[in-house]
Amino acid sequence: SDAGALGYLGTAAMLSSTVGWIACGLAIGLTTFCAYNKKGKVSSSHDITSLANHLNDTAVSWEECYEIENAFGVYGHGKLKTELPQRYFDALLVAVLGTVIGPIGWFVLWKVVRQLVRPARALYKTDEGLRELPQTAMFALAAAVGLTAGGGAWVFRQLIGLVHNVFFMQKQLTENPVFYDANEHTLPPYKLPMPLIIASPIVGGLIVAFLVQNWAPEAKGHGVPEVMDAIHYKQGKIRPSVAGVKILASSFSIGSGGSVGREGPIIQIGSTFGSMLGVAIRCSIAQRVTLIACGAAGGIAATFNTPIGGVVFAIELMLPSSNSRTLMPLGVAAVVATYIGRATLGLTPAFNIPALQEPETSLQSVLGLITFIPFGVLVGLFSVLFVKGIYWSEDFFEAMPGNYYTRHSIGMLCQGTLIYLLMQFSGHYYVQGVGYASIKDLLSWKQDETHEGISNPTFCMLLLLAKLFSTNVTIGSGASGGVFFSFLF
Repeated sequence: SDAGALGYLGTAAMLSSTVGWIACGLAIGLTTFCAYNKKGKVSSSHDITSLANHLNDTAVSWEECYEIENAFGVYGHGKLKTELPQRYFDALLVAVLGTVIGPIGWFVLWKVVRQLVRPARALYKTDEGLRELPQTAMFALAAAVGLTAGGGAWVFRQLIGLVHNVFFMQKQLTENPVFYDANEHTLPPYKLPMPLIIASPIVGGLIVAFLVQNWAPEAKGHGVPEVMDAIHYKQGKIRPSVAGVKILASSFSIGSGGSVGREGPIIQIGSTFGSMLGVAIRCSIAQRVTLIACGAAGGIAATFNTPIGGVVFAIELMLPSSNSRTLMPLGVAAVVATYIGRATLGLTPAFNIPALQEPETSLQSVLGLITFIPFGVLVGLFSVLFVKGIYWSEDFFEAMPGNYYTRHSIGMLCQGTLIYLLMQFSGHYYVQGVGYASIKDLLSWKQDETHEGISNPTFCMLLLLAKLFSTNVTIGSGASGGVFFSFLF
């Protein structure tokens, strides 16, 4: 029964708390007694009854009393770098672990599991029969969403690397099949004819169409509008199949050469898990939406290594309203996802570019700010063209005779031909995939003969038009991927 389960949980939580307090006292007592009034030499006996005498008669510095890394003979196969007995460090490690695990166990059992198991009190029931979870439970759920978003970002990148190496016939497919550095230009096919590249986006597009049409139509496109639609019109419910299909479909769209990004998909993946978690625990719709926003914040944070940016993104686009009860879970999810992203993807920034700066007293740096005004106007006008172009291309392909497979194949044929021509006449694909390498070249500028970059204004304008066209035909014909980095290009 629920009452029996709650009783067992309460007892377990109290036991965990008691263990934590006892362990904390033991750790404090051991270190204090060891560090106080040491004199003489330690004897050779190591039995428990003489441990107190050993601690009181050691000729060691007090700092050695806290060297917990000596526990269980980790260093030197049991040969200590101190005269303190081995049994002291073993006991200290156990005490420290108990001090940490005890409170954590109490929090998980009493503040999280107990809140999920017990029946919802009438005061906390919503009109839909759902329950309002306490804030402590939301913190734990937000951490779980952040963990999934960070892990999903890593899995997503590995799949993109594998698909990319297969479809672009790279040499490292036999050495490290999932390795793919998006900041470096893709090499020509290894020991295969160059025209085969034209078929890569077509084959990838057919696989995407098969996945999307049969299992999750929501996985089509760049993902963020579908998440916002679920928040505002579907009570925050996103089908679980969307996450799996989105990972696969976007991996094939990006890896096979489509001009789409990976940021939108990871937002949808994290948001889907947040929705699944909210539905499973039957929390209120508002809290379910908060968990969806946590998934979006975690996705952005893990992808760009920017926890604050992830929180701001979720506030701007996902949350209908923001307050302390929604902002704090977002922060937890973003920090956890960022940590997972750093642990799995590294600390390397997205773009390593030379520093471009003027002295603070330089008049040129002040006058240069004026040039940003017309530049900002041009970027704003181009953003309108970019968005309108995507909508127009979607309508164009929808009106085209045939079905999803034929329309997407035609779009990917255009993309494959474009990247083939760019490789033939310029030496790089430039507009395939996420486009990080091309952005890196544009930001770096060509400083000398040994530094590769793009400085020709005419070629820059050609790449601008080529990227606009390739993104429109890729997204408009039905690919699965983001558009954020396509616009940054």
